[in-house]
Amino acid sequence: MTDKNILLIVEGAKQEPRLIEFIFNKLFPAAAPYQIYSFKTNLYSLYNHLKKHYADTSGKIDLDSIDLLGVLKEYSKASSEKEVLSKKYTDILLIFDFDPHDSEYNKSILTDFQSKFSESTEDGQLFINYPMVESFKHFKSLPDPEYSNRDIDLATLSSGKYKSLVDNETFQTDLRKYSSGDYLQIIQHNITKINYLLNTDLTSKTHAGESNLVYSKLLDYEINYLEQSDKVHILNTSILFALEYNPDLLH
Repeated sequence: MTDKNILLIVEGAKQEPRLIEFIFNKLFPAAAPYQIYSFKTNLYSLYNHLKKHYADTSGKIDLDSIDLLGVLKEYSKASSEKEVLSKKYTDILLIFDFDPHDSEYNKSILTDFQSKFSESTEDGQLFINYPMVESFKHFKSLPDPEYSNRDIDLATLSSGKYKSLVDNETFQTDLRKYSSGDYLQIIQHNITKINYLLNTDLTSKTHAGESNLVYSKLLDYEINYLEQSDKVHILNTSILFALEYNPDLLH
């Protein structure tokens, strides 16, 4: 992607932009230009906005007819945000949270969005964090041999204690102190875990332009795991945009 112009649409106003900026600074210091737009709420709120303003007379939303940047430009109030959304981009990446504890949680919304946003050069590629972006720091050490089996129960998420749990268990709370080697190890841990859970090869799929199939399968896996156990496997896919940026990153 070194010859591209990238837009990253993220859920939060602080954590996700900081993480993205640190990754670019540490791993891609001579990177292609990129912009970050913070939606400041989750996928379920985005769906409700679309349903309120863009549904047909029966209440259904035709996601294939939705121009996301146009929708966000109408939604945004700040002129600086409208300016970002008015530019042309070669790639669009969306980073949002699974948030199964949210009162608006709906697996159909998630699967519809994952299906719609499956190609960065077209409508955009969606990366869902499980359960949320803070999973990026949920490592007790690096390497962390327990990570492939680490999960979190719905009760902890519903109580609002997950973020403090991560801060208590992580090897490092301050993103500024992560080295490039730390970021690479975290990327590798998440790839290894996805490969383990799904019996796949994410790196090969990314090289083949088929990573969207893996992310769709991962969403189905997490939904089923949640329904069967009231738990979510800890996985951070937002950092894996770096693999889309450079499939040879770990070689």
